[in-house]
Amino acid sequence: MTGFLVTSGAVTFIGIARAWGYPNAHALDSWMTRHGLVLDSSSRPLIATYLRRTRWIRTIGFLIGWNVPAVWLLVAGSTRRMAELGTNWWAVGFALGIVVAELVRPRSDGGRSATLEPRRLSQYLPAFTRIDPWILTGMVTLLAVLGAALPSEEMRTIEPAEIRNSVGWYVTMCVLGIGIIVAIRLVQEVIVRRRQSFDSVDETQADDALRSSSIQGLSGVGYGGPMWIGAVMAWDLALSTEDPLSGPLDAFALILVIAGFGMMVGFPSLNSRWIVRRAREA
Repeated sequence: MTGFLVTSGAVTFIGIARAWGYPNAHALDSWMTRHGLVLDSSSRPLIATYLRRTRWIRTIGFLIGWNVPAVWLLVAGSTRRMAELGTNWWAVGFALGIVVAELVRPRSDGGRSATLEPRRLSQYLPAFTRIDPWILTGMVTLLAVLGAALPSEEMRTIEPAEIRNSVGWYVTMCVLGIGIIVAIRLVQEVIVRRRQSFDSVDETQADDALRSSSIQGLSGVGYGGPMWIGAVMAWDLALSTEDPLSGPLDAFALILVIAGFGMMVGFPSLNSRWIVRRAREA
C-alpha cells in the first residue's frame, strides 16, 4: 500500500513539475519549429498562453485519473485490481483534459474567419497513424464471442474457485470498447469542423497546430483504450481456458497491453512534427 501511494505521489509531482513554467522560450521555439510556424513578436505571448493553459488542463485531467486508485485505496483500504483501475482512469482523465482544453481555449473575437477546404482527419493525422476503427471493433467483438462460446473452467489464479466472468461481462466490455472508439471519433470530428476565427495568419496556423495536437492525443486514447480492454478480455479467457488456446491468448493480451501503452504515451510524440494543411484567408 505504501509503495503504491508513494508512486502516485511521485507521478503527481513529476506531472506538476513538467507543467510548471511551460512553455519557456526554448520550449515555445521548439514547438513552433516542429509545426512549421514562424510567429511574430505580437503573437508569441498569446500562443504561449494557449499552450500553458492547454498543458495545465491536460495535466490536471491526467493526474485526477491517475490518483483515482490511490483515493480508492485510502477510502476502501483494498489493493484489489489497483492496476486495472489505474490503466482505466488515467486515460479517461487525460482524454477529458484534452476535450476541456479545447472547449475553454479562447477564440478570437475578430470578424474574419478562415475559408477552408472541407476538412478531414487526414489533414491532422498522417496516413500511417490512422488505424481503421473496424479493426479494433472486430477485435473486441471477437473476444466477446469467444467469451460466450468457450467453456468456462476454473481460473488459474490464487483463488481456484473463481470462475471466468459471465457472458454479460464480455458483452459489457465489448460495448465499452466500441463506445470509446465511436466517442473519440465523434469528438475528433467536432474539433476538426470547429469554426476557425482569426485576427492574423499566425493565430490561424497556431490554432491548426493546437487542434492537431488535441486530435493526436485523442487518437492515442481511442486506439490504446480498446486495446487495453481487449487485453483484459484476452487474459480473462486465458486464465480460464485450457491449452492450446491459453498460451496464445496470454501472448495476445501482452501484445495488446504493450501496444495500447505505446499508443497512449507515444502517439502524440510520434506525430509531433506533423504540419497541418493551411487554411486560406477569406
